[in-house]
Amino acid sequence: MWLAIAARVGVRPPDFWKLTPAEFASIVKAHNDQERGRWYRAAWMTAWQIRHRVKGRVTPEKLLGRDRTGGHPGVSTSSTPAEIAAELDEIRKEWKRREDRAAAMRLEKAIEGS
Repeated sequence: MWLAIAARVGVRPPDFWKLTPAEFASIVKAHNDQERGRWYRAAWMTAWQIRHRVKGRVTPEKLLGRDRTGGHPGVSTSSTPAEIAAELDEIRKEWKRREDRAAAMRLEKAIEGS
């Protein structure tokens, strides 16, 4: 897992093993900050380009799905394993409902077509 993260941020395996955990964490944080900046720039440019074509105020934050503080709506704030398990169960149930609904619609179309 750690080597996969190292590869994603551009650290070669021999260099990874020479780093302390604090150094590696700094490299990962810097990479994530850079990536976040790229996404924000792209969202800003998009917001600027479409501002006259849409109703309401378009902001980079809205395009990125963030609130004003930079947080992400819908991201889990659960902290205990039981809360996380319950949240995952709800997600699985919703996914199953959507799959069942899609299968029912495909079946109806097949019946209508024959």
